[in-house]
Amino acid sequence: MPLNETFWSTEAKLAFMAESGIDVSVLSLGNPWLDFVAPEEAVEYATALNEDFDQIAAGSSGRFFALGVLPTAAGAAPCAAEVDRLAAHPHMRGVILSTRGCGDGLGDAGLDPVWERLAAHDFVAFIHPN
Repeated sequence: MPLNETFWSTEAKLAFMAESGIDVSVLSLGNPWLDFVAPEEAVEYATALNEDFDQIAAGSSGRFFALGVLPTAAGAAPCAAEVDRLAAHPHMRGVILSTRGCGDGLGDAGLDPVWERLAAHDFVAFIHPN
């Protein structure tokens, strides 16, 4: 599928959904990781992106929900904290992350607090292969 305005315009996305008979869509980053961001900036970027997704979803009359992005470059503890923060946002349904996790893969025991927080909030974790 070619990149077109449905990837950045909510109006175009809603029109496409109407034409296609789609009632609800889930927003997320196309590329789910913030690995390239300096660890000290990762939380700031994740927070800003997640706030934007929640605001877009809030203005969609229930047509959009969102998956948040985690500050993986900052480590597991900030990721777990971001999951807790996202739980207060009514349009968030979970998170998207890569198979890299916070750098040592998804089987890294250091991610246990993240998985625990996701389960506690009944959030989905969409694993994006890379």
